[in-house]
Amino acid sequence: MTDHDQIFLSYSRNDLGTAANLCGQIERPGLSVFKDDKSIREGDLWLNRLQEAVEACTGFVVLVGRDGVGRWIGAEAQAALSRHFGPHDDAERLPIFPILLGNVTPEVLPAFLRLFQATPWNGSDLLAERRLQQIRDRTIVVSQAAVFEGCPFVGLDAFRMDQTQLFFGRQKETLDALACFDTRAGSPTVRWLEINGNSGSGKSSLMNAGLLPVVEQGWLWPRTGFAHWRRIGPMMPGEHPVTMLAELLARGFGVEMADVRKRLEADDRALADWLRGRKQGESAFLLAIDQFEDLFTFADPEERKRFDRLLAGALKDVDCPLFLISTVRADFLDRFEDLPRLVAVRNRLGKAWTLPPIGDDGLREVIGGPARLADLHVSEVQEAMVAEARDEPGALPLVENALYWLSEQEQREGNRLSGKRFNEQGGLAGILSRSAGGLPQGLETEQRDRALALLFRLVKVDLEGHRHTRRRIPLAEAVTVAGGGERGRDLVTRLAGERARDGGKAKGPLRLITVTEEAAGGAGARESRRWVKLIHETLIRSKGADAQGRPQPYWPTLWDYIEHHKPDAVLLEGARLLAWQIEDAAGKWHAGNRDEGLRWSEERILDAMGEIGHSGVSLGDVASPEIVRAFLGPTDPDEIAKLPALGEDQDATRGSGRYGPAWRLPLGHEARATLGMRLAYLGDTRRGVGLRGDGLPDIDWCPIEGGKVTVKIGSCTAGTITLDSSVEIRAIIPIL
Repeated sequence: MTDHDQIFLSYSRNDLGTAANLCGQIERPGLSVFKDDKSIREGDLWLNRLQEAVEACTGFVVLVGRDGVGRWIGAEAQAALSRHFGPHDDAERLPIFPILLGNVTPEVLPAFLRLFQATPWNGSDLLAERRLQQIRDRTIVVSQAAVFEGCPFVGLDAFRMDQTQLFFGRQKETLDALACFDTRAGSPTVRWLEINGNSGSGKSSLMNAGLLPVVEQGWLWPRTGFAHWRRIGPMMPGEHPVTMLAELLARGFGVEMADVRKRLEADDRALADWLRGRKQGESAFLLAIDQFEDLFTFADPEERKRFDRLLAGALKDVDCPLFLISTVRADFLDRFEDLPRLVAVRNRLGKAWTLPPIGDDGLREVIGGPARLADLHVSEVQEAMVAEARDEPGALPLVENALYWLSEQEQREGNRLSGKRFNEQGGLAGILSRSAGGLPQGLETEQRDRALALLFRLVKVDLEGHRHTRRRIPLAEAVTVAGGGERGRDLVTRLAGERARDGGKAKGPLRLITVTEEAAGGAGARESRRWVKLIHETLIRSKGADAQGRPQPYWPTLWDYIEHHKPDAVLLEGARLLAWQIEDAAGKWHAGNRDEGLRWSEERILDAMGEIGHSGVSLGDVASPEIVRAFLGPTDPDEIAKLPALGEDQDATRGSGRYGPAWRLPLGHEARATLGMRLAYLGDTRRGVGLRGDGLPDIDWCPIEGGKVTVKIGSCTAGTITLDSSVEIRAIIPIL
């Protein structure tokens, strides 16, 4: 302790008396307390003066009362946290001491402040002497409470927003990235934060579990003036970024998706106008885009161009309070020329921020932080993992996967992660390869083949190189590729590592895929869609090349499968493009009041459905599946067979909502003929469908004698004809 030691006391104005009481208890000869006054809050440079004051202190005490961590306490806490997480030497870290008043619990603290031991206090009695001594001695006390039940490690998956309490090792990076935003007078305006880095560096986790939670807590207020934030996303652009954006806006604001999408497709200024009409007071909008490279690898070219115009227009509109956080793989930074308008905005209002490789101290926190919360001991594996992960690109998913595997009940010893098991499995890469290589265990040959075929579907294959990326597909398509029906669902469950409902062990050897559910639509009825994707790109990455220049994949099995099936990837891409063309045509048909002139010909529909059917691509990956079904008409033989025959006494409107005007009931002659052709094209084997080898309809022919023949349709007599001699006529086999 020096003669100039000073404790910074952060508090709400409503707790001024309590702050004065605590100030008197802390002070003693050689130690003073800094309480901010109004002078620090005047002028445009107040944030600089605040940071200077925090920089000069030797300890930081924050009083949290009924107001919680408001805008001023949040600004002061940010400055203190930057001083704590910035230095590599523990002796230089700023000690932080949260004091909770009244009935306030640690759960109200932002995730970063929750890392420090919090002390409850009634505000009037003496603070516990032990706590006072820790403050005076600048003793850093981390939270030791074992509050997390279950496995505290996420494996290969990225952290979600609701897992921010488990997010360790990247606190400094979170605060540094947050400080990039700025709209203060006299400072360069930054409304777009682009986080770039290598695959596996933790970009998605930093955004989801680091940045987004603290932004929602108002921590951007000091640099932007906005205290309240309306989050949009996070979204992954996928193949249809405009559609995805429309879905997020509809879901977030409780409106109809079709209306939002129509506006976005009609006007390049639609996004700016739409958001500007919904701004309120000190509120701003934050759009979060994860895997921005989707715009270069997946997105339909026309949608990419429109998305470029829409987002650029909104970001540069000074009256539209939209801010953007995006993550992008470093190896795709050379593709921004595909987004000319966003490039201009990025140069003027953006900040490219590279997420650095995690250091040894960060890795120790990644391992030890969650373990403390779950009362797990990791001393046997921590340093070995740090040594293996040092200087390894994509080290974080490797470490998380190993921790997840070692923390399984059957792998650990009590509440201790076993160093022996870690070494026996070959360390980080060995656990990944062995875990993924355990795929064949318990699977029949056909199931193994289907499992690899499904994993292949989840890869956007780089046909000219090895920059493979992940893609998501609808759950229905995944089940079909996995074998269909109950067998397909069971295989998807195995690969997702889902646990039995009774809490038993996972059905699969490793979580290789994730299944997510997203709601679509606005107010009123909502439709849920489920998606499947690879859990992490490490599974399709290479560690580099060997001496002969050959890639060294982390998981050779899937890598080799991709190499051998690259021609299939070309066919799949064609089918996916066709599915998008169907959706686009259906949307225009619907928007045009379902004008039959806008409908595809029967031949085109059958050809398209045949190509898609052979590929296994699902039409579930569309924004409006009901509209697409109505546009195409019935395409399943069993559904067609259930449609009533001509002349049956049916309500003319029953069932019309599913397929649209062309399939209203009762069916006419042309519709029945069309359905017969469809049944033949779809491979229906029943008699009366399609043509025989000699070109005649595949129906029964029987001879009849000459004379008068009565012709009936249904129960009605249509008339009589006279035959001069014996001929063959059709005996119709009813199939509809």
